[in-house]
Amino acid sequence: MKDHKNIRGLFKKYSLGQCSPEEIAEIVAYLKTHKHSEGIPSVDEVLALLRESPRMEESAADHVYNRIRKNAEVIERRKAGKQVRRKYYMAAAMAVVLISAGSLFFGSSLLKKDGVIEVREEITLELDNGQIKVIKSEGSGEVHNASGDVVGKQDKNRISYVANGKSEKHISYNTLKVPYGKRFDVELSDGTVVYLNSGSSLKYPENFPGEGRREVELTGEAFFEVAEDKEHSFVVNTKELNVKVFGTRFNISAYPEDDLTDVVLVEGSVGMYEDIRHTEKGIMLTPGHKGSFHRNDKNIEISAVETSVYTSWIGGELVFRNMTFENILKKLERQYNVDITMKNRTLAGEEFNASFDREPVEEVLEYFKMTYGIRYTVEGDNIIIN
Repeated sequence: MKDHKNIRGLFKKYSLGQCSPEEIAEIVAYLKTHKHSEGIPSVDEVLALLRESPRMEESAADHVYNRIRKNAEVIERRKAGKQVRRKYYMAAAMAVVLISAGSLFFGSSLLKKDGVIEVREEITLELDNGQIKVIKSEGSGEVHNASGDVVGKQDKNRISYVANGKSEKHISYNTLKVPYGKRFDVELSDGTVVYLNSGSSLKYPENFPGEGRREVELTGEAFFEVAEDKEHSFVVNTKELNVKVFGTRFNISAYPEDDLTDVVLVEGSVGMYEDIRHTEKGIMLTPGHKGSFHRNDKNIEISAVETSVYTSWIGGELVFRNMTFENILKKLERQYNVDITMKNRTLAGEEFNASFDREPVEEVLEYFKMTYGIRYTVEGDNIIIN
C-alpha cells in the first residue's frame, strides 16, 4: 500500500463490490496497521457510492450509518472527546462499506449468523435452511422457500402462505421476526391469520402436516384468528405455556422480560396448559376473560376484562387501563423503538389510564407531563423519567 489515495480508491471499489480477492486482502492488511487513517472515505462519499450500487437500498444504508452515529453522539457527550467522535464516524463509514459490499445483503437476503452481523431492526424471515431475508412492509411479490419453490406471496404488510396439499415427512419451518417499532401479519397455510406486535417472533410450518396438531411457537405478542379444523387442533407454544384451540380469536402476550403470560379470549374457547401432554391440568377460558400465567409460582389467574383494551394495538392504538407506569413504559419502548430510563422509582408502581391513536411518542410524553406532572428529558434515543 503506497499512499492514502490508493486505499481510498480501493474502498470505493469495495463499496461497489468491484474488488478482486487480492485487493480485498490489501484492504484488510491496511486496516490492521492504519487504524486512524485519512485514507478511509468520508461517510458522505460512502453513502453516495451506496446509492449508485444495486446491493443496498438507500434507506438501509442511511439506517446503518445513523444508528452508529447516534451511539457516537452519546459517547461523545459523556467523554467530550473529538477523537471518540472521529473513531465512531470512521466505524460508521466502514460498516456501511462492508455491508454494501455484500457481507450482509444479497438482493433482499441476509446470511445467517456465522461471522455475520444480524440486522435487528428490520422485519426478517428465516427459512428452514437458516437463510434470512429482509422483509419490507411496503413490498410485494412471491415468497420462496429454501429450495426456491413458491410457497406464498407478500402483499405489503402481510405474507400469505398457500397449502400445497402434500403430506411431507420433513416439515419445513419459517420464523418471522418483527422488531420494536414495527408490526406485521402472516396468513398460515391453513388460513389462520396472525397479527404480530412489535418485538415479536413466530415460528411456523410452511405447510401444516396432514396429521396431528397444528403447532406454532410465539415470543412476544400476537393476535390469532384461527381457522377452524376440528380434526387438527391448533396449539401456540410459548416458553412456559401452551394454548390449545380449535377455531377462535384471542390475544397472547408472552414477552420474555415480563413476569406474566397473558391470554385474552375474544371469541371461541381456549385451554391454557403448562404441558400440552397433560391437558387435564389445564384451565379453560371463555370469551371476555383473561388468563394470566405467573411465571414465578406457575399459577394461572382468571379475570373478566374488556377485550378491546388488549387488542387495540392491532389498529395502531395504545390503550392503558389501570396499568402501572412501569408497564406503560415497556409498551412505549416496544411501540416506538426507544429506550426509557426510569429514575423516579416512586412512579413505577402507580397506575394510570390513557388512550392514544397513532400519536408520536413526543405527544404521548407531553400528555403524561401535562396531565400527571411527570417530568422527562430526551438524550438521543434515550428518554429519561426524572
